[in-house]
Amino acid sequence: VAKKALEQFPDFANTMKNMLTDYKQLLDSGLKENAEGSKSFYESCDVIISTCQKLLDKEDLSFDEKRYILDQMVIVTKMKGDQNTKDKQFITAMWCFGTVALGITVGALVTALGGNVKFDTDLLKKSK
Repeated sequence: VAKKALEQFPDFANTMKNMLTDYKQLLDSGLKENAEGSKSFYESCDVIISTCQKLLDKEDLSFDEKRYILDQMVIVTKMKGDQNTKDKQFITAMWCFGTVALGITVGALVTALGGNVKFDTDLLKKSK
């Protein structure tokens, strides 16, 4: 049985390698699209903040007008921070999915070679 498994291993390994390569390309593509969208968003926010800064330089603005402009700048700055947090969450999720995919592939390879993958759930129960 082990000999037959080893005979099939090269094809299986190549298939798994191709799957991981395709998945990596998908991850890279998703990260690139996220980066491009975020860059555009950040640039738009920077233009808004810059425009508001120019408005604040006008001397004929009332206190309330200046306060309103500053409030808008704070809102845009908060939006940038929120987007940054979303970007980091997206990247973390993508890497988690990649790690899971790698783990599944390794598990499949080990199983194909006749390995015994067993998790000791008693240790998890004892830690609770």
